[in-house]
Amino acid sequence: MQTIHSHLDASFAALFGVQETPTAVDAYLVHDDKPIETVSPSVELTVAQRFESLWQKGCLAIDEAAAARNQFRSEEAALFKELGHPRYSVLGTVSPCECESDKDSLAKGMFDALIWLASKQFGSDGSEVPIDRHDIHEKLYADEHLSHKTFHADALWELLERTYGGDNGKRLALEKLATEFYRAFGLSRQDKVEVKGGYTIINLHAYCDSFDKKYGRNRLSYSSQESLVSAFRLMAQVMNWASLDDLAEAIVGFAKDLSYRDDLVSRARFNLGDKSEVIVITYLNRFEVRMNQQVAEQVQIFLGNYLKLE
Repeated sequence: MQTIHSHLDASFAALFGVQETPTAVDAYLVHDDKPIETVSPSVELTVAQRFESLWQKGCLAIDEAAAARNQFRSEEAALFKELGHPRYSVLGTVSPCECESDKDSLAKGMFDALIWLASKQFGSDGSEVPIDRHDIHEKLYADEHLSHKTFHADALWELLERTYGGDNGKRLALEKLATEFYRAFGLSRQDKVEVKGGYTIINLHAYCDSFDKKYGRNRLSYSSQESLVSAFRLMAQVMNWASLDDLAEAIVGFAKDLSYRDDLVSRARFNLGDKSEVIVITYLNRFEVRMNQQVAEQVQIFLGNYLKLE
């Protein structure tokens, strides 16, 4: 079972807005009729145990909030009755059914949160692991509905670790990246890859907004802009995989600028990388992406290793 590492602390705190103490004595709190389980202060809690502790604290918080509200209502009712106005109510009571519903919502929220965290945590070079939510649900709950009575945060995280942790998760993430890169750059449509001046050339479709054209402006449509930005971000991840980190950073910078750029200039040239390893030339209907031999070879190796098409 994976133990807590320091790099998880930030994700844990950001996800739930709390910071757990790794060596807390009360690994598990009392929840419904479950007994307290304790661990020695010298034992470091696993990530699964920390999530289970957090889950049970959430359930306890719901119960305590309901009890406090009902206590207020009881005292309020007694006071107004004493003063001759028993029908007035500032704050209503919380029924057991409402508590159950709140706990069910908490369970579903934590299920989603842990799936999201696992997709980030077990990925590679910024790419997310594609997690099969249905498969995870089936393995944990079979035909049962996800509820606070069936949900256990530690069991969920342990299953995610076994299924997607380590090399398996990284490979799945890279396979997902390869598929997305292949589709984003339209490689299935590239009947003939052009080579010019030592650069391999791939064209990305671009579409200008028809409304702006009426007023003499050449501006990318929203969907086209989003597609192009996404394509270059995927390319940057592939460059990270190839350990071309400086080039990846330059491509990310270009993608960021592109996401804020209003007007499209035809035949504008952008040299990316210290040695212009990637060159982008913009036209009104396409972006010409030129990759030098080293980059083109790395892309080919990456796709050869990880691309799986049905």
